[in-house]
Amino acid sequence: MRADELTLEEKLALLVAAGKFHTDDLGGKVRRLNVADGPSGLRKETPEHPEGSPSRCYPSAHVIANSWNPSVAESVGRAIASDCRDEGVDMILGPGVNIKRNPLCGRNFEYFSEDPLLAGSMAEKYVDGVQKTGVGATVKHFMANNREWERCAQSSEIDERTIMEIYARPFAIAMRAHPKAVMCSYNPVNGVYASENPYLLKDILRKKLGFGGVVVSDWGAVHNRARALKAGLDIEFPDNPASAGVLRQAIERGEITEKYVDDSVNRILGLLEDTCESAAVLTVEKREQISLSAAKEGMVLLKNNGVLPLEDGAKIAVIGEMAKNPTVCGGGSAHVHSSLQSRPLDEILKGLLPSSEITYSQAYLGCVPMSLGHGDARRAAFASDVAVVVVGNNMYNETESLDRESLALPSGQEKVIDSVIRENPNTVVVVEAGSSVDVSAWADKAAAIVYTGYAGDMLNEALASVLAGETVPSGKLSETFPLSLEDTFTGHERGNGFSDRYREGVLVGYRYYDAYGLPVRYPFGYGLSYTKFEYSDLTLNCDKDNVAVSFSITNTGERDGAEIAEVYVEHFHSPVERPPKELAGFGKVFIRKGKTVRMTVNLGRKAFAFYSTVYGRFAVSGGTYGIAVGASSRDIRLQGRVELEGDINTF
Repeated sequence: MRADELTLEEKLALLVAAGKFHTDDLGGKVRRLNVADGPSGLRKETPEHPEGSPSRCYPSAHVIANSWNPSVAESVGRAIASDCRDEGVDMILGPGVNIKRNPLCGRNFEYFSEDPLLAGSMAEKYVDGVQKTGVGATVKHFMANNREWERCAQSSEIDERTIMEIYARPFAIAMRAHPKAVMCSYNPVNGVYASENPYLLKDILRKKLGFGGVVVSDWGAVHNRARALKAGLDIEFPDNPASAGVLRQAIERGEITEKYVDDSVNRILGLLEDTCESAAVLTVEKREQISLSAAKEGMVLLKNNGVLPLEDGAKIAVIGEMAKNPTVCGGGSAHVHSSLQSRPLDEILKGLLPSSEITYSQAYLGCVPMSLGHGDARRAAFASDVAVVVVGNNMYNETESLDRESLALPSGQEKVIDSVIRENPNTVVVVEAGSSVDVSAWADKAAAIVYTGYAGDMLNEALASVLAGETVPSGKLSETFPLSLEDTFTGHERGNGFSDRYREGVLVGYRYYDAYGLPVRYPFGYGLSYTKFEYSDLTLNCDKDNVAVSFSITNTGERDGAEIAEVYVEHFHSPVERPPKELAGFGKVFIRKGKTVRMTVNLGRKAFAFYSTVYGRFAVSGGTYGIAVGASSRDIRLQGRVELEGDINTF
């Protein structure tokens, strides 16, 4: 069906949702599009369950990114789409690819990374996995929604080069998977609401990024339906009875032509046809396996003095309410009401370590230490060989519409950690949080630290597997853990309610800390293992369009394990301000102990380019570039140099 087969009233009805999560079927003339929140799992609101009916909860985006394995993103996408198919949902509202500019952002758990390449690479495969199952994916929030405070009013003030290199790039990479939809953000960008911003929706999204799908609004983000249509927004969510009249009057006054209407309607009709396609869904058992595997791959070992993995036969004290009731997901529209009851960590450990004596103490309720339970926890820790304390945030302090007030854990939890470490120096601290945490109050005293993130229904199963050594940890951080909030480039600043100037430009995340030589607690790309890896034999093969970066990785430890190798481009003499290095490629490989694997990461010219505002495109400046291969952004193992010809004239 085409727009010219519909009346004007029917066409206008398609441009505004007919309910909170569905479009108009025009009396049966077209299909109704049913959408639902994501991306950590299906959140389908029903009259019986207005906050979302029970569903499987998968690892959140930041945990997926911590795996540095795009196939994990694809698998999770397929699993969530299978849940959508079971419930008659045509399109999931995810993934979120906003850059983690500020670690306090309440929705950081929904986003992949502070780095646009890593975020975009994960989003591309997530979208691919969703849409292979016949469900549409919605990449969001376009764009520069990097904090929740005053998100509906405060303008993100960003220069063009920073937009293209940092904030639009994850969307550009995701476009390779041809997502069915893109969702606009609430905030203005450079003074104009994203929903009404033709520079964003037309010049960047459609022309520069080549997006041909449907643009939908965030819920309630449209201020003037006619201006939004003219800017390129196709469907307004949720239903707004006044909007059809606004559009009709704008046509009558000549503010918009019916061609704007027809263009949007044709895109919507195409979406209805595309999401009608069917594909095989995954079995329930396969979905559970994917959830568990993704949780395992996304867990990051931040510190280990040798206490991990736990030895069978030891006395182990498991401490903390979250050991029984883990935080599987953050709050807001991404919160999934899990259909599975988490098994207590101590019970799972008993099955993996049958000869161990394992006890449990609650120690705190929420964020407040319990006087009686606190004492029990100290006694249990004192009487044990190892204490495992599980702490973290929850859906109330990491959620939509709010930002965190502090990077530190709740003070009550820090008191529990400190008191347990005093009783037992062999204390393992497990952190369940959706973004970076200030661990300075206790990290130096802990024997080991495991960062689980919000790892979904199977969090405790995955955590127990890592603690017991059944799984060798292989995750690495997709964002920097700063020493303190004061060390971040935004600090305590959050704008004045009207505008937030992105003064740091392209120096976001690790780029900033590297540019100014600032120490960090845990760098971008950092993560430990139960085995060791050595890098050697770097070779660089360069032609006009590609640099092939080849190197060997040897597992020199005592266990089989997977290693993530990160390839950075170093900038020496650039005509514009650039960070010392930028992530240009990465790979994850499983290596048997004592074995060596040869890895090649191909870097196209885009890896060396900057966005030229003069030419209006990405361009390469001729000269010498460094190639750095590392185990993290600050653990560089191999370095080399290449000479490239430029494609523009610079000084």
